[in-house]
Amino acid sequence: MKAGEQLVPIGLEPKQIPATTLVPGQKVQLVHVPAQDTTDTGKTSDGTVPRTIDGRVVRASGAAPGTGIVVVDVATAVADGPTAAAWEAAGTLRLILAAADGN
Repeated sequence: MKAGEQLVPIGLEPKQIPATTLVPGQKVQLVHVPAQDTTDTGKTSDGTVPRTIDGRVVRASGAAPGTGIVVVDVATAVADGPTAAAWEAAGTLRLILAAADGN
């Protein structure tokens, strides 16, 4: 990890991560998605785009037998670590791959 980063362990079900194998150094975004009881329009209930946190894969486990859960260690900015952990705990987090050129 680099200075100014926190390591956030994230346990994700298969539907919450890409099918592509995650590798160390890969840039990802952590996306806050609405809870199940809200509308699924790609926007939050107030009409804004979902919040995201930029991160970098440090390590990803294989899928756990029986559950398929993958634990991904993601490095985030120190200010974003607690937010990412809260999203993961609430089950409102999805992980997406960032564009290869960083855009």
